[in-house]
Amino acid sequence: LWFHDTLVDADVAIQAFMWQNGGHSGMDQWNFVMHPVFAAKSADPDGDYVRTWVPELAGLPREYIHMPWDAPATMLARAGVALGRDYPRRCVVNLDAAQRQSLKAVLDVRKGPGAKYVLPDGNEALPLPEPGRTARCITRVDYRAMSEEPLTKQTAAAPWDASRRARRDPLSVALDECSAASDRRHTSMSVRG
Repeated sequence: LWFHDTLVDADVAIQAFMWQNGGHSGMDQWNFVMHPVFAAKSADPDGDYVRTWVPELAGLPREYIHMPWDAPATMLARAGVALGRDYPRRCVVNLDAAQRQSLKAVLDVRKGPGAKYVLPDGNEALPLPEPGRTARCITRVDYRAMSEEPLTKQTAAAPWDASRRARRDPLSVALDECSAASDRRHTSMSVRG
């Protein structure tokens, strides 16, 4: 309830499920990782939103507006930003290590007290009040595979424009391969003249 009361864009119809999903405790856990810097770059590529609502960072260039901790000290000084004074220091310094730690904690529960809820295919079953009935929960691929290393990754260095990222689904890969073969064929034909 506290989140609902404090969110500017709270929506009763979706908020509870989104918080469950974000906390990996909902009925359908999406197979993506939302890297905070990548998400910021994707939603606010030029930093206009940040400059409006976080004026402390307004003087930083686009490359550092979403990650001021990576800006050179001289650039921070020129922009009038002192980390820890004008803008907080990072709470999670090593995001990869934190992701592995979180994954390990989930796997420990799935191997221990939660093992009885893990289905043979790795998804999870939620017992329902009616005896003998369960709801099948779609579970993140990292958890289903019981992988010690995260399988779904996203980094701050991912391209700024999400629409230009390479798609790796089978159909996109096949289309890319066909397009490349066609380009090679046309190139070799034009070289022969």
